[in-house]
Amino acid sequence: MTTFKYRICNQYKKLPLCNPDFIYLDGPDQFKVKKDINGISTRHKDMLPMVCDIFKFEYFYTPGTIIVCDGRAANAKFSKDHFKRNWKYIYDQKKDQHLFWLVDHVLGKLNKLKLEFYNKR
Repeated sequence: MTTFKYRICNQYKKLPLCNPDFIYLDGPDQFKVKKDINGISTRHKDMLPMVCDIFKFEYFYTPGTIIVCDGRAANAKFSKDHFKRNWKYIYDQKKDQHLFWLVDHVLGKLNKLKLEFYNKR
């Protein structure tokens, strides 16, 4: 448990050193979170998982980055409220998935090639 911009949430202890262009958000298990903040923890069945790690890296993500929140509607709302860059948001009700796609100015030749590749699909 931790806080992000004065909001109580979850975070992982250790993150991999990489800059992904696809993130599948479906963890951590809310009942395996350690500690609490002011007596609040997601280990209670009435609480919802609320991970904040993706915001810490937002300015490292390259245009075209995709984030999928599988279920986790509250965490998707938390994300929409805290992202600073231009993210396109789609909710697929049938699959109960929240999709975020980073739409921003191209950052250079390699990023341009990646976006061209994605757009061909």
